[in-house]
Amino acid sequence: PQSALERLGDGSPVFIKNEGQFDNRVKFQVRSGNKTLWLTSQGIVFDVVRAKPAAWDSLKVNANVEDQYPEFGPLLGNQRRGADREESERLVFSQDLVGANGAPVIEASGRRSGIYNYFFGNGPNKWVTGAKGYSEVVYRDVWHGVDLKIYANGRDIEQEFLIHPGADLSKVQVAYRGIEKLE
Repeated sequence: PQSALERLGDGSPVFIKNEGQFDNRVKFQVRSGNKTLWLTSQGIVFDVVRAKPAAWDSLKVNANVEDQYPEFGPLLGNQRRGADREESERLVFSQDLVGANGAPVIEASGRRSGIYNYFFGNGPNKWVTGAKGYSEVVYRDVWHGVDLKIYANGRDIEQEFLIHPGADLSKVQVAYRGIEKLE
């Protein structure tokens, strides 16, 4: 089933700016189908619900990643996202930007129509209204002369490293935590 966000507009993923509705490490959140991506200054946390047995046989993910990486717990909140059903499982792993600028400027563009409201708890002190959505996010100067662009391409989410003249490509490194094996 599609989320309400996917049924709006053209169905492409929307990068929602964190205005206080998520953990303060989250800069943007985007959902597409069975996956949610949490964009932080250090990289991306992937939260995926998949059917069992998995079609991703070459990707071995630690299903108990929240025990191994407790910092993911508050970031993800209390979302069950359907993983409590017997025929599916929830997988959480991260893509870290190794040796990157720890506080990159993160900019959004392609303002999407609509606003997003979050009503947590019984009182307005926990409510967030008017969060804006975008079609792409760019981490500026993640490494000197290198930007990371994450964007919606149809219903998919893609990323590209934008290399500027004079950049040292050997600095561009990503590491995955929570994945046991990748082939």
